[in-house]
Amino acid sequence: DAAAGTVTIASFLDGLDDPSTFQNGMPELAAEVASMNRPIKFESSHGAHIIIFHTPHVIQKVEGVEIQHFGQQGILGRYPIHFLHSGNVAGSMIRKNVVRDSNQRCIVVHGTDAVYVENNVAFNSLGHCFITEDGSEIDNTFKDNLGAKTKSQITSIGASDRTCSTFWVTSPRNSYIGNVAAGSQFSGWWFELLRGNTSGYPVTEFHSNVAHSNSREGFRMYPKGYQPSSPAYFDNMKAYSNGWQGMFIKGSQRLRVRNSLFVNNGKSGISDQNANAYP
Repeated sequence: DAAAGTVTIASFLDGLDDPSTFQNGMPELAAEVASMNRPIKFESSHGAHIIIFHTPHVIQKVEGVEIQHFGQQGILGRYPIHFLHSGNVAGSMIRKNVVRDSNQRCIVVHGTDAVYVENNVAFNSLGHCFITEDGSEIDNTFKDNLGAKTKSQITSIGASDRTCSTFWVTSPRNSYIGNVAAGSQFSGWWFELLRGNTSGYPVTEFHSNVAHSNSREGFRMYPKGYQPSSPAYFDNMKAYSNGWQGMFIKGSQRLRVRNSLFVNNGKSGISDQNANAYP
C-alpha cells in the first residue's frame, strides 16, 4: 500500500529464499521489511504510557510487546516507553518491541544511563521518536532499530517535536549502530545538542546508520552544530532519497564522515555550514 507506506505479506511459498527488495542493481538501497505484530499487545484508547521511574541500579527489561495508541500529546513525560531519572541501569533493555500509532514520541531515555535499546520498530508516531531527552544521558546504546513515518507533533511540549526527527540526539556520549530512519515528515536524524558541556565530546560510536525517504534532511546538525574537542567519526552511513540534503552540517567542526553513501538526495549529498554542497 503505497499511500500507507506498508507491505503486506499474504502467504509464504515453500522453497522461497529471502525476497529481493531492491532494483537497478543497488542492494545498498534495499527496503526494510519488519513484522508489525507481537504476541503480547498493549492498546489504549486514551493515551496510556509506560514509565520506569527512579530505579537506579535495578535491571529492567521491556521485550517482545506491541504497543499501540500510547502517549499523551501535549503532556510532558507521557510517552509509550520512558526511562526517567533512573541513573545507571546497566543490563536494562528495551528490545524487540513494536510501537505503533504513538500520540507522542516512541522510546525515550531521560536522565538514565546504560540502557540497551535494540531491534525495536516504531511506525506512524508523532514528535521525535527514539530520543535522549535532555542531553545528560550517557553510555546508552541504540542498535538495529527501525523508525518509519515520523510526523510533526501538533501540540507542543516545549521541545522541537513540531520539526520532528526519528532519532533525536541530544548527547553524543551514546552509541548508535545499524539504525534506520525512513519517511519522516522532517528529518531522519537530528543532532540538537542541548547541553553545552556535552558538545565537546566525540560521539561514542556512530556507524552503519541509515536515513532515507525523509521529507527534509537525512542527517542534521543544527542550529548550534556539533563541535567536539577531538574528531567524531561517522562511519558507513547511508543517506538516500531524502527531500533536501543527505547530511546538513552547520556550525560544526572536527567531524569525520567515512566510507558512506549519499545518493539521490534532493539538494545535495552533504552541505556544510557555509552552504557549500558536495555531490
